[in-house]
Amino acid sequence: MKIVSIYPAPFDVQLRHEANSAILYNNKIYAYEEGKITSVKNEPTTLFPEKSLMLGFKELKIIPENVDLWVFPKTQNKLDLKALYLFFSFFLKAYTGNRAKFKNWIKRKVKIVKHHDLHTYSSIGCSGYKNGLYVNFDGGGDFGDTRNCTWGTFNNRKINEYGKSFGLNNIACFHAFITDLCGFKSDNGKVTGIAAYGKINNNLKEKFLKVLKITNNQIIFTRKRYKNSKPNLNNLDVNEYDRYKILNPFPAHSNISKICKGFNLQDIAATAENIIEEFIIKFLKNIKKKFYKRLLRKYSFFWWFVFKCKFKRKN
Repeated sequence: MKIVSIYPAPFDVQLRHEANSAILYNNKIYAYEEGKITSVKNEPTTLFPEKSLMLGFKELKIIPENVDLWVFPKTQNKLDLKALYLFFSFFLKAYTGNRAKFKNWIKRKVKIVKHHDLHTYSSIGCSGYKNGLYVNFDGGGDFGDTRNCTWGTFNNRKINEYGKSFGLNNIACFHAFITDLCGFKSDNGKVTGIAAYGKINNNLKEKFLKVLKITNNQIIFTRKRYKNSKPNLNNLDVNEYDRYKILNPFPAHSNISKICKGFNLQDIAATAENIIEEFIIKFLKNIKKKFYKRLLRKYSFFWWFVFKCKFKRKN
C-alpha cells in the first residue's frame, strides 16, 4: 500500500511552518522538509511541499496516480472540493478520472487527521511499544485542532484520549517565548544548545514559577503580550525571504521579556529548560497517581519544542 502524508493541507488558509511530505511504500519511509530543498527554513511562499513530495516519488519510483491513500491535517474549514480537484488533477495528476466521480474518489482516497493525533501516532509509531501511555504537548495554535495538550492510552496503535486542554496558555508557548527572547525565532532546539553554557538562576526560577502552574489536564502558562511587533523591512533579504523575521521582529514585548530583563541569555535558557523538565515530570506523576495504578511503565512522548530533557526515572 502506498500512503502519502502532506503538511500543511493544500490551500489551507492558515500560515504554517515546516512544510513537509512523507511517503510509506513497501515498508520504506521517505520524509523530507521543503525548506531543506529550497534552502530557506520555514519557506513562507510554499503552498504545499511540492518539491519534497516529487523527490520522494522519484526516489521510491512511483507516480501520484498510484497512491492508495492521502493523509492531510484537519483544517478549520472543510477543504473545498473544487480546490481539491484542482490539486489532485492539475497539480499532481493523481486523479485522471471523470470530474463527476471525483467526490467518491476523495471519500476513498483522502483521510483527514487532527493535528495532535498526527503527533501522537508519529510518537507511538517510533516508540517501539504496542501499548502504554502517550502525552502530547504542543503550542495549541492550529486552527483545525486547538488542543495544546492531550494524553491517554494506546493499544496496538489505537488511541484512547483521557485528558486534553485548549488554547495558547501552555508550557510549549512558554518555551516559545523563551526561544523568541533568545533570538532564535521558531528554532526551539537551539535553546537547548545555548542552555548547556548557562547555569540555573534561582532568582529567575522564582519569577518563572509565578507564571506557571499545573492542573489535572495541563501545565498553564500565564502569557502576556503588551503590544504587537511592527514589521521590520530592514530584515528583508531577496535571496532568503523570511516572513517571520520581517513581520515579527524579536524579542517580543511580553511578560517573559520583562521578567528576564538583566539576566544572561545562557542562564535564561538553562533555567527555563530546568523548570520545564520539573513541571513535565510533576505533570506525569499527577497522571500516574490520579488516573492509573497498573499501567504507565511505558511512555510515548511528542515534544513540540524538540526539548531534550534529561528525564531520569524519579519515583
